[in-house]
Amino acid sequence: MSMIKNSRNFLRSIQKFLSSQECNQIIKLICAYENKILALEDNSKPNPFYGTTKQHGKYNWLYIIDNELSHIRIIKRLQTLIAEQTNYKTVWIKSWCNKLDAHQNIPYHSHSREDEPEWFFSANIFLSENTEDWHTYYETYGHIYNEQGTINLLSAYLPHAATNNTNTTRYSMAMDIYTHNPIKEDYYLNNLQEYKNLTKIYITKNSS
Repeated sequence: MSMIKNSRNFLRSIQKFLSSQECNQIIKLICAYENKILALEDNSKPNPFYGTTKQHGKYNWLYIIDNELSHIRIIKRLQTLIAEQTNYKTVWIKSWCNKLDAHQNIPYHSHSREDEPEWFFSANIFLSENTEDWHTYYETYGHIYNEQGTINLLSAYLPHAATNNTNTTRYSMAMDIYTHNPIKEDYYLNNLQEYKNLTKIYITKNSS
């Protein structure tokens, strides 16, 4: 059993996963790639999101960071973190970036339905310098203050939402971390297009 996967509403925050400088570099990368991401073919099912978030599953944000900002070693850091927090041997990660302009929001949602198998958990990293008192709302936990560089590991079943009621753009990135390869599971056969851009990570306990 995973060390973090002890309930369907777990939430664990790990501060300073990324430095402020690294977060700012990733924000610049989001701005550079935004139009390319938005131009990707829209062949997915309708969803309540928009912008770069709506395109989740159509691009591999971890790969883009690792390719453009290799000094951050984002995949290696995740490998080390997952080794510390879980007992998994291999994971497959779907990753995307979130840009919320003035008065936009990420609606209340969870990444997995109650009837779905427990095959993944989720994560998000807040990237912006929080000068606007931004929070993310998590069911059970309430409003959690967004700290730049903090990574949150959470149950895929835990509902959450984020609102930007300011005139400043809010940046973050998110992941679904699968413990089974989705494209090899019958349950996901109807949505294979969404799982073509995954990062596969082998977990080793000495992955520092």
